[in-house]
Amino acid sequence: MKKTYLVVIVLFFISTKVYTLLHNNIFFCRNSPECDLSHVLPDYREQISGTPLKYTLINTAPLAQVVVRHYELLSQHWSPDDMVTPAQWRHNVDIYIPETAKEHHALVVVNNGINYDKGVQITGKPGDFPQETLASISRDTNTIVISVSDIPNQYLTFQDDKKPLKEDESVSRSWALFMEAPEQRKLMPLNIPMVTALSQAMRLAKKELTQWNINSFIITGISKRGWTTWLSAIADPDVEAIVPFAIDLLDIDASLEHIYQSYGGNWPITFYPYYQQGIDEKIKSPTFTQLR
Repeated sequence: MKKTYLVVIVLFFISTKVYTLLHNNIFFCRNSPECDLSHVLPDYREQISGTPLKYTLINTAPLAQVVVRHYELLSQHWSPDDMVTPAQWRHNVDIYIPETAKEHHALVVVNNGINYDKGVQITGKPGDFPQETLASISRDTNTIVISVSDIPNQYLTFQDDKKPLKEDESVSRSWALFMEAPEQRKLMPLNIPMVTALSQAMRLAKKELTQWNINSFIITGISKRGWTTWLSAIADPDVEAIVPFAIDLLDIDASLEHIYQSYGGNWPITFYPYYQQGIDEKIKSPTFTQLR
């Protein structure tokens, strides 16, 4: 575990420079006709951040040298063209506060989880970063750690096929629907509400942690939560650094071509949901350019 902390610290300094690069490039890109939808994510996040924050403190629990506060957050109502259910996104937000907590900065962990089963809300625990790991990081580094779970909310059902989906199945389906009508479905990519949910959790943390003057955040996450981490750097000004545990794909065309050739003209098994949705056939299309 100590080796993990060292990796996180090193990546923190590297990722600060990556944040600057990403943040500058997104605004440069807005003026290009090839990626003129790049403003959609930061604009949507800003719109949601202007609405009243809805959350509830569930309880507070003492752990070894750490106090954890459990909240429920209603981050947003997301259902483009009323095509997705459930529309209300809910999250467990757990804030770990060590006995001697550092001020100004906090670590935000974008966590997974399943909170809907057949449209019924359920209670589940995230598997990426369990409570023991989060409490240990907080205690050993004297850092406030915020875990926001259920990113994305799942299972989600898309109106046209009425099949409950999760993880890459949900992401790939949202991409396919977006590419059918990009101008009409600008908010359809699932990555957009995922990043916005993270931003809402940071709003909650800033409001609840005034004693420690928390005003900037280091973000980390795995897999789809790693993608969310990358995107948070270009969408939210409160993000100071990112430590994503996911491939960056900053030059996505070249990266995907390299992956495809590396597998002998095939895709890895993890890409199967995207293959099912025909995403691989649209990589060089104008609509994929708008998506990226």
